[in-house]
Formats: sequence, structure tokens, C-alpha cells
Amino acid sequence: MNPDEIRILMVDDDSMIRDLIGVILESNDYVVETAKDGLEALEKYKARSPHVIITDMNMPEMDGLALIKEIRRTDSEVAIILLTGDDDAQTLGVDADECIAKDENISDTIVASVDAVTRKKGLKG
Repeated sequence: MNPDEIRILMVDDDSMIRDLIGVILESNDYVVETAKDGLEALEKYKARSPHVIITDMNMPEMDGLALIKEIRRTDSEVAIILLTGDDDAQTLGVDADECIAKDENISDTIVASVDAVTRKKGLKG
């Protein structure tokens, strides 16, 4: 599968982060759709079945942890990347494929993380 066929759902309540990550991923030939919170993301996930979900942890309405839990109830295959400022996210029992920090290196780490999870899930070679 080509990167331009890989659909990513980017979820964050901060529009600047959503837009920044969207532009970065689109410039790497991924197809990106965005959502402002977990509830909107869940609707878009059900309607469009993205290959990768990138979600912030702390959001209003439905946070990233609740979103991941809800999706994992029916889908263990979709790749999920959790964005967090919390270094202890892995110890929270989060069922995400990757956890990455929202920091000054996000431009580099987001592409590397998406590439890693898409290879791991067999979406690209």
C-alpha cells in the first residue's frame, strides 16, 4: 500500500497542533482527516475506517484514553499513536501502538512513528 493510500485520523483539541501534524503528514503523502475531540473522532472512525489514529490524551468531551478504549472494543488492528506530555502513559495500560511526546521534536517523531506503525501493521514495506 502506498503512503498516499494510508488514511490517518488526527485527533487533538488544539487546532494548531492538528493543523501542524496534518501538514507534516500530508507533505509525506499521507491522507489526513482531523477531529477536535474523541466524540468527533469516533464518528469519523466509524464512517471512514482510517488505517492510523493519532490522538491527544487530554481533550474535552471524550479524552484519548476513552477513545482508544472504545475503538479497541471492536478493532484490535487499527494502528493507534497516543500524543502526550505524560511520560507515564505506557504505565497507564494504554492499548496504543506507540506513545510519543508533544515536544519540539514532534515534526520528526510523528513521521517516524507513523512509518513504524504502518510497517508493523503491514500497511507498507
